[in-house]
Amino acid sequence: MNVIEKLCVVTAVYGLAACKTENQLDLSSLSINPYNREVAISGLVVTKQHSPLSVPDEYTHIHTLSSHLFEHHWLQHANFLGDLAELKAMFKKTSLPEAASFITALDKSKERYLSYLNNVDAIAVGMQRQIDKDLKNYRHSIYELSNKIHFLKTSEITYQERVNSLEAKVKSQSSRYNQLSAAFRQALQRTINNHDSSIKLIDELSFSFDNRPHDICRQYHGMSELLTTVTTNCVYINRDQLLAPFPDSLKDKASKVIDSYAADIWHAMTKLNGYFDTANNTQHFPKNLNYQLAQARRALREKTYINERESALLLHRYQQELAHIEQQRDEVLSLAFLDEHLRIDTQSEAFIRKLNLSVSPLEPFANLYQSADIKQRFTHAYAEKIIRQYPYELSFNVSSSGYFSIPNKSDATGVIFYFNDIKQFLSYDLTKHDQHPKIINQDSAGLSLSTQSLIDVVSGKLKQHWAI
Repeated sequence: MNVIEKLCVVTAVYGLAACKTENQLDLSSLSINPYNREVAISGLVVTKQHSPLSVPDEYTHIHTLSSHLFEHHWLQHANFLGDLAELKAMFKKTSLPEAASFITALDKSKERYLSYLNNVDAIAVGMQRQIDKDLKNYRHSIYELSNKIHFLKTSEITYQERVNSLEAKVKSQSSRYNQLSAAFRQALQRTINNHDSSIKLIDELSFSFDNRPHDICRQYHGMSELLTTVTTNCVYINRDQLLAPFPDSLKDKASKVIDSYAADIWHAMTKLNGYFDTANNTQHFPKNLNYQLAQARRALREKTYINERESALLLHRYQQELAHIEQQRDEVLSLAFLDEHLRIDTQSEAFIRKLNLSVSPLEPFANLYQSADIKQRFTHAYAEKIIRQYPYELSFNVSSSGYFSIPNKSDATGVIFYFNDIKQFLSYDLTKHDQHPKIINQDSAGLSLSTQSLIDVVSGKLKQHWAI
């Protein structure tokens, strides 16, 4: 065993001593630079929990988090700003001047991220708007062409049968609507006749409509009152106008008559004719029977005047157009950056490739992080911090003549002697000794000498963990 190893053993042994007693480091017997014997010597007790050669969790976490940021594209990082903030806080926590440049770079990265994200969102909104417009146009074109193809494929006899069927339905529904309206008028007239048969009802039942969910309907729409017996959308009637001729004693009875008929009359009317909102120039319930009949009659007329050859040519053309538009639609639907709801996924690889988003907002931080000079300065400063902040109760001094007293530590596994500002240090392994020697010299087992300074060795270990 060499002299250095022996020195380390001595130091460790004294750390295990049950009480603080004077021990000696025999400097004259060790292969130590003569100059080192004149400089200050310090000692550190190594335990299972503490060692200057162990990488602190704080440092490891800084570089684990840095690696996590580098490994993912910034658009695919769900907690990018949160990780930046945490990393900045950890650099601040080191209290090292050398951390300031990293903190500044992280602030710049945050600013770039927000700016880049705004730009990406603006691009995505524009792309989404165009995709929605294209799909809407494709759907409309496909619907129109499908109807034309269906028309050409359907025989004239089929259209004639449809017209006949719809005419019968319109006639039946018209009869039902007229009967309900007449029965309603008669019921109201009978109610008022019990009071005064000379009073004749003038006003007719009228409706207004608001196409919103029933659970958020207003109670009144102008002078009209909500009809609660219709639970789809918001239907209003002129209740007050209808009840005006009735005395107060009959208003409740008349109101019940209105409620018993109004919903059926509304449904019969909308099934027959739909409802046209004159105020907004809007047709509601467009698939009403009269509309269907008008469409069927028009189709029958067109079918009557088109010849077989012309029909075949049109059918072929429409089928080709339909196939082309469906292909265009499918190309949009198959875009890899659209999710299942046809919304642009800005985190998808396809979107990132399409926009060629190779520039990262992390660039200011990454440039520093990958700089060998910056790495050297930061790890060296951090190594000094580790030694400087080593637990006081595990530290001791060695006199110029080699005498020292180490703290009582039953769990000590070794001792390190280092020379301030000198590229040498001694380590002594306590686990190789049953007894605690009073003197550590070149013959002491477990003693080793490093030709590097303790700070350089610690800094080297820190570099090995840089962004692992």
